[in-house]
Amino acid sequence: MQILAAKNQEIAKITRAIDETPTRSELLQYERRFIELYELVQDKLVETRKYYEIYNTLNESYQYMTNEDNLLNSIIDGFPKAQKSSQKAKESFLASFQGILQNVNANKDHVEKERAAEAATRDALNQKYAALLEGQRNYFKAVKEFQEECVKNEKLTEAFQREQAAQ
Repeated sequence: MQILAAKNQEIAKITRAIDETPTRSELLQYERRFIELYELVQDKLVETRKYYEIYNTLNESYQYMTNEDNLLNSIIDGFPKAQKSSQKAKESFLASFQGILQNVNANKDHVEKERAAEAATRDALNQKYAALLEGQRNYFKAVKEFQEECVKNEKLTEAFQREQAAQ
C-alpha cells in the first residue's frame, strides 16, 4: 500500500513537471504575444516622442511670443516717457532700443542657423532615402531577372531531358 502511494506521488510529481513545461504551440503563442506587445510599446513610444516634440515646439513658440510681448510692452511704456523727458532720457531709451534690436537680430540669426542645420539634416536623410529606394529597385529588378533566367533554365533542362530520352 505504501509502495503504491509512493508511486502515485512520484507519478503526480512527474505529471506536474510535464504540465509546467509549455508545448511548442504554447511557446509559439507566447512568442506571437510578446511580438504584439513589443509592437504596441514601440507604437506608444513613437506617439509619446511625437507629443514631446510638439510640446517642446509649442513651448519654444510660447517663450518667443512672451518675449516679444514683453519687448513690445516695454517699448510702448517707455516711448511716451522718453518723448516727454530730457534729451538724456531719450538717448538712454534709444540706446536700450538698439540693444533690444541687437538681441532680436541675434535671436533671429540663431533660429536661422538652427533652421539651416535642420534643412541640411533633412536633405541628407532624403538623399539617403533616395539611395535606399534605388537599391531596393535594383534588388527587385535583379530578383525578377533571376526568376526569368530560372524559368529559361527549367525550359532548357526539360528540352534537354526530352532530347536525351528521345535518343
